[in-house]
Amino acid sequence: MHSTQRYVAYQVSRWLCAACRRGPFLALLLIVAAFTSPSPVRAQAQELIFDGGFEFGGVNWQVSSTFASANSGGWFLSAVGNPGPLSGLATDADGGGAGLYVVTDQVATGTMALFQTFTVPADNSLTHLFLSFDMFVNDWSNQPTFNANQHSRVDIVGPTGTGHLAASIFNAYLGTDGGPLPNEFRHYEFDILPFVTPGQAYRIRFQSTVGVSQLNQGVDNVSIIAVPEPASWTLAAMAATIGGGAFIRKRKPTRNTT
Repeated sequence: MHSTQRYVAYQVSRWLCAACRRGPFLALLLIVAAFTSPSPVRAQAQELIFDGGFEFGGVNWQVSSTFASANSGGWFLSAVGNPGPLSGLATDADGGGAGLYVVTDQVATGTMALFQTFTVPADNSLTHLFLSFDMFVNDWSNQPTFNANQHSRVDIVGPTGTGHLAASIFNAYLGTDGGPLPNEFRHYEFDILPFVTPGQAYRIRFQSTVGVSQLNQGVDNVSIIAVPEPASWTLAAMAATIGGGAFIRKRKPTRNTT
């Protein structure tokens, strides 16, 4: 039994004992409540992203870019381990992804954004809003530091406007991966609840800017999970309400008839 369950059981037993001392009817009410109340459960976490693993072909995802033609660059659905669909450059085969994923590839310069709109539940009891994803960024230009014309980024942005131009509300990644190419998938996780408002819509955006040489940004397993606080214990609340009202009742003074 968890510590919370032990605590609730202890409190309920105290209320029952006190109720018995104050009258059988109150004790009977609490016993009936104990056997008829639903079992305590935790509020369920809610996934806000659909097809985050891209196994359905990228349903609900949108793309915006500066490429004049799809034949010169963009986001592509691919199988993990396959080379870039336009450049033929190598990608990671076993670094954490599985099945289908999406990747940027190009034979010209440009900017490309992949995004999906989600709505934060209108629930002030949320305790966490976890953003997570697996990603690699292969910069074939070998730039040693951040380059405004050659990088990838991941952001939470507003729900309207052109995807690749929207201002960032929360930035989860900016730059390129170091290390020998091709880079492996890396896992990222953030709590973005402090940066959003319950009941409001936002977008998760993955974006690459390519101005020097090829850059492959591979993305898989995108998730945004809303986590509420645990549900209240119905029995404990009922017992506290009924028992507490009885415990504070004062005895009427006895009139002296002599």
